Amino acid sequence: MNIDKMTGEGVDIVHDLDNLPLDFEDNSVDFVLASYIFEHLREWTEMVKEIHRILKPGGFLKVRVPYGNPSNINCFAFHRWVFFPNTINVFLVGQGAARGLDSDICPKFNLFSRKVRYRFWFTWHFNHYLRIKFPEVYDFPLGERYMIEWIISKVQTDTVDGIR
Repeated sequence: MNIDKMTGEGVDIVHDLDNLPLDFEDNSVDFVLASYIFEHLREWTEMVKEIHRILKPGGFLKVRVPYGNPSNINCFAFHRWVFFPNTINVFLVGQGAARGLDSDICPKFNLFSRKVRYRFWFTWHFNHYLRIKFPEVYDFPLGERYMIEWIISKVQTDTVDGIR
């Protein structure tokens, strides 16, 4: 199901994501893809809390955001937030409490995957232009970072390691 602020092809629900709550029952959704939206929201952390509410226990949230580079102001003209690889940590099990957040207020997720994407990859250039095949172990990024992707899953119980 696709949610967008404006009607269009492929849009199932028209809803401004800055206006919460979302019209879904608690614990009713298996998977949410938030691709390049968090940087535009007034309060991205409130959206994470709302997604936590609607996700089933064990459900997944996949987030894609631009890699934050405040020095490149042109590409962030319409962004309210910048993100770095550890930005999401405040919502991860064991991380929120370490930052002084109330564990009953801060929703809990487990980190499934964290990736930083780069513009170019070393082996791709050699494979493509020189037709030389390198094992993946030699792959490393060239150029600037441009995207962060997190996949996190809602903790399956109300307790974390037996501690509420």
